[in-house]
Amino acid sequence: MLFQAKTLGGAQATRQITFRADLNTLPTLALTRDRHGRPTGALLAWSNGKLVPSRTQEVLVENDDIRLARAGLSGHWSSRLVSRGSYDLQVQANLAQARGTTYLAWNRELPDGDEQTRRVLVTDHPGVTPPHVFGTPGGGPKLAIKDKTVCLMWQPLDPNSIVVARRTAGAWTGQLVVVTAGPTRFQFPLLLAVTAGKLTALVLRAGTGVFAISER
Repeated sequence: MLFQAKTLGGAQATRQITFRADLNTLPTLALTRDRHGRPTGALLAWSNGKLVPSRTQEVLVENDDIRLARAGLSGHWSSRLVSRGSYDLQVQANLAQARGTTYLAWNRELPDGDEQTRRVLVTDHPGVTPPHVFGTPGGGPKLAIKDKTVCLMWQPLDPNSIVVARRTAGAWTGQLVVVTAGPTRFQFPLLLAVTAGKLTALVLRAGTGVFAISER
């Protein structure tokens, strides 16, 4: 189940916000603002899953929908389905909002453990416009908006690198960025942000710490 607590627009103590007997996991939040930059509420995306029989072995595996919800400062949520799972593990959603547009990214894969099926998806009209699906396998997407450019990073199957992709004038381009050389270590993208007009990525590397990689 998912729970919330907040301070913006009036403090609210911890309370439960999902109630169906499903698997509600991996929530992500983004503030909504008015044209003056004042917070007006929040967006919430998460994985809403059920256990279903595996197609390859005698076990249960997780099939997830991606849901998107909106709340004002009252903290009362209204949600809708944006991506129906069809024997898919859909997880690690990430949200961003800019100029009234909602951007949503997540990764999808078959639930039987084949990493080669893992793909990152992104849309700027969740539940309306079909998402763009990237060909480079990976997961853990993080979004940032830079002027009119949509920026996205994710962890490819190469654990020492990240992929950074940009969409300008409707076309996506991407590059592989080596974070650290040396022995293979577990790595996970934490945050993609725009600082002084340039992208900065924060990446957690097991046993080493958090690395910041910035544009020059």
